[in-house]
Amino acid sequence: MSESASPYDPHAFEPFAVTVDLAVFTVRDGALHVLLIRRGREPYAGAWALPGGFVLPRESAETAARRELAEETGLSAEVVAALRLDQLRTYSEPDRDPRMRVVSVAFTALVPDLPEPAADGGGDADRARWVPVDRVAGPAPDPAAVPASGPGSVRASGSGFVPAPGPDSGPAAVLGSGPGSVPAPGAGSVPASGPDSGAASGPASGPGSVPAAGPDRGPGSGPVSPSGVGLAFDHGGILADARSRVGAKLEYSCLATAFCPPEFTLGELQAVYETVWDTVLDRPNFRRKVLATPGFVEAVPGAARLTGGRGKPAALYRPGPATTLHPPLLRPSEGPTR
Repeated sequence: MSESASPYDPHAFEPFAVTVDLAVFTVRDGALHVLLIRRGREPYAGAWALPGGFVLPRESAETAARRELAEETGLSAEVVAALRLDQLRTYSEPDRDPRMRVVSVAFTALVPDLPEPAADGGGDADRARWVPVDRVAGPAPDPAAVPASGPGSVRASGSGFVPAPGPDSGPAAVLGSGPGSVPAPGAGSVPASGPDSGAASGPASGPGSVPAAGPDRGPGSGPVSPSGVGLAFDHGGILADARSRVGAKLEYSCLATAFCPPEFTLGELQAVYETVWDTVLDRPNFRRKVLATPGFVEAVPGAARLTGGRGKPAALYRPGPATTLHPPLLRPSEGPTR
């Protein structure tokens, strides 16, 4: 009997699980944020991770992604159903999960005006919150090599060590919630940068802003340490891939205008690109490219806004009818970071 005619034996193959992971981004207070959950069970109990979980036998990967996102973050079914999820790639390294062979399908999204997640999480998560992407470091430690987390225990993260979140560490594990700590940033439009804006393009320093992390600040004592928040499993690599993908999406889509007010200056639009791309753009060159792209933006007749400084009021624009950019607005290959 030929091999092709041999009966199929499912027991001849080692079983494996399929999971989903989601890297969901938004812009809050002028910084790119990612939605993270803190794991409430092993492996990596107490470590931060991307939302996600196992695909059930009778559901698709995208259906599982939306279900897990709602379960673990508390976002409403309406919010989750409306998200435009883009499939990122499949992650299948044999040892990426210490429990068994697990293949994960990752999704990503860049969405404006997303609400705060439920503070207490759900499913495998005991916390959920928005975290500035630049505060997220490399992978969390191998759970087999690190003692279980608890008050006073130590867990490796990135290139340094940070205290492991204890049972009383809620959202303070990332940004702090005690005296002298900084509250979680709220939703809002991106402050403008450049000469036609009133806000600086650097980190915010007013009420509600997040100060730079000091060398002795761990997750339980305010802003995260310079080594950042280490992510469980291979989620640090997934996050890096997802950030690259959403940055590329701004090159060929009009998505950036969704993060601006209904009527905006070109400085406010430029601030969105600088935030997502983590780079400083040349203002005249950016303005020239935007205005030369058919249907990207439309001038608001007779409208202008004083944006600070001594210059004349900046012209206002609204989103144009285009949904894709032709030619694309390409990221500079080299340039200063924000």
